[in-house]
This record gives sequence, structure tokens and C-alpha cells, in this order.
Amino acid sequence: MIQWIRSLHALLLPFVLAYASNALAESVHRDSNTETLVIPLARLNEWEIKQAPGWYNIPVKELAISESRLDDLMQDPHKLTPVEHQSWIHRNLNDYKHWIPLATGIGFQWLQDYSGNLYSAPLVHSLITGFGSNWIYWQRDKPSWQRVVDGDGPDNLMEELLPYVTYGYSGYELYDSLTKGSAQYLLHGGTIFLILSTLKSLDKMHLATDALLMETSSIFLHMQAFDKRFLYGFALTFYLYRWGVFPKMLGEYVKAWYWDGVRYPNAEYLHPGIMLSTSVFNALNLYWGSLIARKLVRHLF
Repeated sequence: MIQWIRSLHALLLPFVLAYASNALAESVHRDSNTETLVIPLARLNEWEIKQAPGWYNIPVKELAISESRLDDLMQDPHKLTPVEHQSWIHRNLNDYKHWIPLATGIGFQWLQDYSGNLYSAPLVHSLITGFGSNWIYWQRDKPSWQRVVDGDGPDNLMEELLPYVTYGYSGYELYDSLTKGSAQYLLHGGTIFLILSTLKSLDKMHLATDALLMETSSIFLHMQAFDKRFLYGFALTFYLYRWGVFPKMLGEYVKAWYWDGVRYPNAEYLHPGIMLSTSVFNALNLYWGSLIARKLVRHLF
């Protein structure tokens, strides 16, 4: 029981912030005179795309499906068209997704307490977000910077939900750092927490999914607790994603902003956050990569 109380306490802070930032985002984007419904760009028809490009709260009267019709048809889901069904899912998801940080944070803390292994929670988090982000990223035919500029929303529900799992994990890391005095967890968890909180307040949390590609290497990092030979898989995926894919995404964004002069809505808030967070992570990856290279040399020779 004591462990469950500790686990519950671990995620109270990120849960409250997730709930508050969700309310803030709704208050910023909601038209007080018109009931609105949030649906992704991919679900809009051609006329609606021209009227409102990107991920926005579209007035119900401009949608092919209204909330009143969705409520009526909920009595018989078989009557819902695919567009109507997806619209209903996204509308109702907004009411519950801020609970995900609480549930996952408690789960990560419970997993560590139950297993007694410090690497169990990080491993499970990296498995979920690493495989999930790769599935999303590699089937896409649009570069990340273009999605930011166009204001695209999540491609699917997984892209919308994965950052909330990491939100909960950051709370777990913060709690662990404060109770055990881990400076590394404090820096890592605190940075992720601030980045996701900022994105959440701007209703752009799904953009963090591309950054979660870096968690692919973390899978092998934590697997070393079971077999030291996973060092080679860790090194390979580290350099592939953290010295390859992620810097490439940043380079494309920098070129679009500074060379091509591309601008987009909310850039005054989003651009500094993107530049600061990606620069910090790239600097850390450069430093960690040099340490890994030295470790490989010692291991091989």
C-alpha cells in the first residue's frame, strides 16, 4: 500500500499540469460564440482543407458532421461513416487523454518497485515509444519541418497518445531524482517535462513523437543490464538516430527557417522552443556519443 501511495504521489504534478495545459489550450483555441470540434486534417474533405488548413478547431457549421449528429448516431455506431467515426473518437479522446500521464507514471513507478530493477521502467518506456515512433515516422512521406509549417495534426491516434506516455515517464524520473538525488534523472526528466508542457499548452504535443525516435537506442542501452553484448546494438542505433536521423530533421528545419524564410502560426512561441530543445539534445548526444566511442574502443581493444 505504501508503494502505491508513493506511485500516486509521483505523478500528481505532471497530471495537474497536463490537465491545466489542456484547459489552457482549449480556452485559447475555442470560439466562445461557436461550438467547435477538433478533427485532424486528414479527415477533412477538399473544401474544408481550403477553408482551414492544418490542425485547428473548426466551427461545427463548417464540418460535414456536427456534434449533435454524432451524439444521435452514437446510439447506433454502425450508422457512422468512417469520417464521422474518427471525428467522434478524437472529440472524446480530448476528454480522457490527460489521464494518461497519471496512469503511466503510476505504472512506471509500480514496475520499478515490483521488479526491484532500476532499468525495468526505462526499458518499458523505450520499447513503447521507440517502436511506436518508428512505426509512425518511417511510413510518412512528408518531412518533419513541413508538418510543423503546415500545422499538421497527428497522423493517427498513436502519434497523439505516445507523448502522453512520455509525459508520465518524465514525472516518474522527476520523482525518482528528488527521492534518490539523481542529477541525471533530474536533468533528463525536467527537460522532457518542460518541453512537453510547452507543446501541450500550444496544442502541438504530437510534434514530440519524432523526437521519440531517439528512444530506439535506449532499448539496447537498458538491455545491457541483462547482457553486455547489447552494447553493440546500442552504439549502432545511437549513432544512426542521434547522430543521423535527429540532426537531419533539425538541419532541414533550420534551412527552411533561416535560408528559405518559412514562417508558420505560433512560430513566436514554437520556434524558440524547437531550437532550444533540439540544440540541447544534440549537444548532449554529441557528448554521450564521444563517451560511447571511448567505451567501444576499450571493449574491443
